[in-house]
Amino acid sequence: MTLIQLNLTNLIELNDRQFLEICQSNQNYKFERTVEGTLQICSQPDRQTKQWTWAIASQFWTWNQQTGLGVVFDNTAFRLPYGSIRCPNLAWVKQENCSNLTAIQTQSIIPLCPDFILELLSPDDDWQSLQLKMQEYQNQGASLGWLIDPILKKIEIYAPSKSMQRMQLPDFLSGDDLLIGLGLDLKQIFFLGK
Repeated sequence: MTLIQLNLTNLIELNDRQFLEICQSNQNYKFERTVEGTLQICSQPDRQTKQWTWAIASQFWTWNQQTGLGVVFDNTAFRLPYGSIRCPNLAWVKQENCSNLTAIQTQSIIPLCPDFILELLSPDDDWQSLQLKMQEYQNQGASLGWLIDPILKKIEIYAPSKSMQRMQLPDFLSGDDLLIGLGLDLKQIFFLGK
């Protein structure tokens, strides 16, 4: 399924409750909203992409439980500082940034840009659209982002203080100065489902 975009500008302004109700009533689809107000609709990731996401998330979860440095989120809605609503495959927020959130905020659209973002290319995704989304995260406060194509086994790394870095078939990804001590083992992930 191709990405569907509905321009709602000047027609309707969805509040958070309405946006979440649309998401909950249509769970076979993933919804995001651009800063201009365009509602983006795409199908949920396929089974293989979900397996890859869970393989990465399990390593992240284990590392985070050991370090206690933050909170891991999967497919969670975040309102970025400029107003867009994005739902990355995986996100991580530093503990000190989460401590400022109320219980109500954590149950709704979280009003911040995650410190770390991971997006996985699904068969229905467009690489260039995901690259633009990664730049959006970076411009709005993300400290680190990984864009991964599990089929072609390529990775782009986004960090504000560095130019975008491309890697082909890495065995490990390091969390650098942000995700201290994280060494993501990609060998087992890239070969899932073969």
